[in-house]
Amino acid sequence: MQRALSYLRKIKPEKTYVVSLQTMAFARAEPDKDRMLIERNVKWLQSTQIAEGPHYKGAWSYPGMGDGDNSNSQFALLALHEAERVGVSASNRTWQLAKDYWERCQNKEDGSWGLQSAGRPPGTEA
Repeated sequence: MQRALSYLRKIKPEKTYVVSLQTMAFARAEPDKDRMLIERNVKWLQSTQIAEGPHYKGAWSYPGMGDGDNSNSQFALLALHEAERVGVSASNRTWQLAKDYWERCQNKEDGSWGLQSAGRPPGTEA
């Protein structure tokens, strides 16, 4: 386990999935020791959340892709939740943007969520 954590500590934040999983591992394994890395990752996740636009505002995506997706967004929120559990808080704005995004992309027909709202940008009708 220590070898795995040592490896994880060397990975720089560049991709939503990696940063999210790294954050979750740090928060579960040695949160006091890795607090600075958890804080760094929370800041990175907040800075990569899509902050503008009618469709994907509040989501996360692959770096440089622009369009958010529910899978990256789910992982980011799970990481932010674990960070909060160990005392590293995300901003209220981050949570509000995410809440608004998930409400917009919920499938109206059955209340579920798909990868990208049944293949359409969130908030658009078929």
